[in-house]
Amino acid sequence: MTSLQSPLETADAPEQRKEAPQPGTPAQRSAAERVRRLAAVLMALALAASPTYVVRPHLGPLPTTLLELILLPALAVGLYAFRDRLPWRNPLLLPALLLLVAATLDSIFAPDRRAAFGLLKAYFVEPMLVGLVVAAMAGSQSRARLLLAGLAAAGSVIAIANIVVAIHALLTHSFSLVTPPVVIYTSANAVPLYLEPLVAFALPLAVFDEDGRTRLISATFVGLAAVAIGLSFSRAGWMTLIAQVVLVALFGRWRWRLMGAAAAVAAAVDGAPTSH
Repeated sequence: MTSLQSPLETADAPEQRKEAPQPGTPAQRSAAERVRRLAAVLMALALAASPTYVVRPHLGPLPTTLLELILLPALAVGLYAFRDRLPWRNPLLLPALLLLVAATLDSIFAPDRRAAFGLLKAYFVEPMLVGLVVAAMAGSQSRARLLLAGLAAAGSVIAIANIVVAIHALLTHSFSLVTPPVVIYTSANAVPLYLEPLVAFALPLAVFDEDGRTRLISATFVGLAAVAIGLSFSRAGWMTLIAQVVLVALFGRWRWRLMGAAAAVAAAVDGAPTSH
């Protein structure tokens, strides 16, 4: 993998995207780049803070989350800094708009409109805007790596915290296969639900990236996530992790060894106890 590109780029885009020169004087271009760098840092911090959505304060009568309080400034700066680079013309725009219209209509006719519009904001509007901003930021490889570092930081905290409580429960003979102990979440199944998408980013980087440091960091994260997912005793989590390994192995040098190991693990998983 030679570059990290926006997922909304067209298939015939060059292998490593170069940003088009911007109009204005050198001082104006430099100031614009500083704002874009600030926006990327704020968004990376928001991604690193993504588990804080479970902290739910109120601003007067309005419910919110700690993540939202961190995300909204990052989103505002990002929309301003990348206003001329947002990938409006992409194949996902029309389906996203149709989904947003359907969700809006559902909120209008919901019995509890206040709660419905809160869900509309948190589950549809904000994620879609963040997706546009992140796609624009990911046009630069350095910014894309910064955003991935934010996700890796959040995932590492989740993985390490849940590994620690699981090992403590094992050592004190209080571990339950029915309801394994968790941190932050209320169900062990939430651990793989959070970590698996991050593994989908990190695993290809660990195998294919040309930078040795990136491969090491990515492999370390994948290892932490795999241990946390294993200790969750979620069969769906285990099988999803195996499927990801197989998919990446298909394009690697050691495909048969990895696929053989994954098949052996899958057979062991099939007979293992799991959480509910």
